[in-house]
Amino acid sequence: MTINNLVVLGNGFDLAAKIPTSFDKYLLERLASVNLPCLVSSIYSFRRYLLAKSEALEILIHSDLTFWEFFLIISHKPNWSDMENMIREYILRPEIGGLSVMEQHFQLLQETDYNQSEINSSADAYLQYLRHHQKSAPCTLREHITYLYHQLIDTEVIFLII
Repeated sequence: MTINNLVVLGNGFDLAAKIPTSFDKYLLERLASVNLPCLVSSIYSFRRYLLAKSEALEILIHSDLTFWEFFLIISHKPNWSDMENMIREYILRPEIGGLSVMEQHFQLLQETDYNQSEINSSADAYLQYLRHHQKSAPCTLREHITYLYHQLIDTEVIFLII
């Protein structure tokens, strides 16, 4: 028995061969599984819709999307060809005060009185997502990183299935 496998790692070969494996298509399929009050035809138009309709954002926050799917859908400057760098920047790149965005989110999750009811930015949306899905604030930064790591693994598994 002969097994033929083709493994292509991020060089665009699959898209050039008209194999429908773009991350944009993947995210659209994931959004189709969420019970949204609108038809989603493109990620860019959906982001504009999210700005106008907070109930759609609430539906996304409470959906079964992984953190990284949620992150990439609402990110204001997605770069599909360099998603790894977007994730790296979220986790590692120092921002104001020398902390990465992930570390800033971790600190806000630790504050028991932090309860942002209005979502005015993508950062507020990420925090609402994390508050909803983590059930309780992580005790340590390592636990938070472990949660994000498992969310990345889950995203990769779902991507392989779809």
